[in-house]
Amino acid sequence: MDPPLRDRYPDDIDREMVESIAQFKEDDGVASATVNRYLTVIKTILRVAWQEWDWMDKVSKIRMRKESGKRTRFLCLVDAERLFQELPSHLADMTRFAVATGLRMINIVKPK
Repeated sequence: MDPPLRDRYPDDIDREMVESIAQFKEDDGVASATVNRYLTVIKTILRVAWQEWDWMDKVSKIRMRKESGKRTRFLCLVDAERLFQELPSHLADMTRFAVATGLRMINIVKPK
């Protein structure tokens, strides 16, 4: 988990803390769907700590983010080939690699 939740007991985690973490992620450019997946993990852990392990007396409600619902469009092979032909060779090679591996561009271009 992120450092704000490290070394915290489940009953120390309240709605304000979770909301501030979610807001920080949104301000950092993380998509609403990704924030929701993160919040779901927190909610699940807190629910198990409350219902199954009896570590907590109650669990605060956590507000989920609204997702756009927009559908991601994928290229067909013909469109992909047309794209590769239009790109400069160094970008075409990188794009072919991305399409072949399914990696996101950030994972390809950002050094670790």
